[in-house]
Amino acid sequence: MKQMSAASRPWASGSIAIDQLVHWALVDQRAGDIYAGLFGIEAQAMLGDAARQISGDGCAAVERIGKLGCQVDGGGHVLDCTDPVAEVVAVLIMQLPDDQQALVQDHGRTGEAPGGWKPPARWLAPMRWEKPEAEACTAYVRAKQGWHCPLVRMSSVETMGENRRLYTRWWDGLEVLGFNLSLRPLPFVVRAPSVPREPWAAGA
Repeated sequence: MKQMSAASRPWASGSIAIDQLVHWALVDQRAGDIYAGLFGIEAQAMLGDAARQISGDGCAAVERIGKLGCQVDGGGHVLDCTDPVAEVVAVLIMQLPDDQQALVQDHGRTGEAPGGWKPPARWLAPMRWEKPEAEACTAYVRAKQGWHCPLVRMSSVETMGENRRLYTRWWDGLEVLGFNLSLRPLPFVVRAPSVPREPWAAGA
């Protein structure tokens, strides 16, 4: 069995923020990724039937084996190459409500908190810039009675409010995940997310 080195464990100081732990588990360890460790053709073989909505009665598999002259081993998740802590993180993420599960997974993989909650530098901006942030491109449209500058809305109060709701939903999901992990006999302390719950609030 492959042994995990101390350097591959990011909680050497004795604690780690839950968002950083999720990023490590999903990206560095690829926990919960059923295609981890597979070659491209193996992953395609595993996904192919579902993607093409082929019946699972086995007839399609027999036909494919006949065409290839062999059976492609689907492999599976290589558990002995993944830290057990990462496996626990991945399992507990799957127990979150669907919307939080998706938010925690998506942003865990990018390593970034949800955005779009800040007021934009400009509420309206030119569709194209001649010189970035200095000179806008203009366009001639007969219906507009000559030259004009097409604008795009960068955000809105409604959009910003929805993005803030998604941010707090993501943060709360991480908090629940951290609490559930604290109930496990882990060799480190799981801290709150490394970013504030409401960064837009005064004094945050």
